[in-house]
Amino acid sequence: MRHQNLICVCVVVAFELSGCQGSSATSVGTAAVSTCPASEGCRLRGECTDGPAGCVAGGEVDCWRSVACIRGGACHWVAGRCAAKTEEDCENSGFCSSAGACQLDHGECVVGTTADCGQSTGCSDLGKCSVVAQPAPSAVRCAAVADSDCASSTVCTRAGACLAEQGECVSRKREAARPDGSVRGAGPL
Repeated sequence: MRHQNLICVCVVVAFELSGCQGSSATSVGTAAVSTCPASEGCRLRGECTDGPAGCVAGGEVDCWRSVACIRGGACHWVAGRCAAKTEEDCENSGFCSSAGACQLDHGECVVGTTADCGQSTGCSDLGKCSVVAQPAPSAVRCAAVADSDCASSTVCTRAGACLAEQGECVSRKREAARPDGSVRGAGPL
């Protein structure tokens, strides 16, 4: 145990004396041990390889095992980062099936049409069946814009949230509420 503590102290002192800040590798003896494969950046974005300024996506293998690939279609190594490369990447992504992000746009999977929204679980479950514009970085998203978007959704049939308001399905119009929080003919909200 005393030997292990001494090694830990030596590694910490060597690291601090080396002036390393933000490095993705720690020196142990003469071998460098990378922290990138165990990092959150590796799991989420495929940044599993040591680079000059920290962890980076080093190739397609790094991309394939990331959440960005599984959820967002970013399964290919393009210009040093994980990105979607084909329409098929987007169509097979989790974001296509859940949020309608089925179209390829500069390496990203984005919502393209109302049909993309209509085939998603966001439509069937939450009534987010129509395309709406929004500020950057995403130009459009799926949202509930009309009561008809909500009408056949799970949130309507199970929870009574059948009215579209501010992109969501709700159970009653919020603007009908009085300043004290009550609604005519109902108790407090």
